[in-house]
Amino acid sequence: MRWKNGTIALAVWFASVGAGAHAGPMDDEGAAIPYASPDAALVALRASPHVSERLENDWFALQDHQGHVLWSITAPGNAMHPSMVKRTLVQRDGGVEIGMSIKCGASRQACDTLVQTFQASNDRLRQRLRDTTTAAPPSATAQPTPTGAADPQR
Repeated sequence: MRWKNGTIALAVWFASVGAGAHAGPMDDEGAAIPYASPDAALVALRASPHVSERLENDWFALQDHQGHVLWSITAPGNAMHPSMVKRTLVQRDGGVEIGMSIKCGASRQACDTLVQTFQASNDRLRQRLRDTTTAAPPSATAQPTPTGAADPQR
């Protein structure tokens, strides 16, 4: 199987972030996906007591509450399967960045669509984080997967 790897770092700078918003250490920005396949990722992530999971629209949406990582993994039957996306919230220089790594084993066209979809989702998440920094601290649960996948903000 061939994998297309891509790391996209989207900078989101805020004047202030709530002090308790990101307690604990965070992953390095856009750290590589350590799993060889979506199945291997699901097995490993499900074994962690700090990870919650839900299935929506042929996507497994997993949140690592300890590492501030949002995982989106395709279920069999999803046109983008076998693929996985790791998004990490990283606190840096008084702001928050969204690091993203993708492993896509689908067709070139499906992989291009996957990247574009998640970039758009990250743009919406960045805007929501900007909008909420003055009202309330941002939450890693804001938008775990893109619109059309398991996006609770549709």
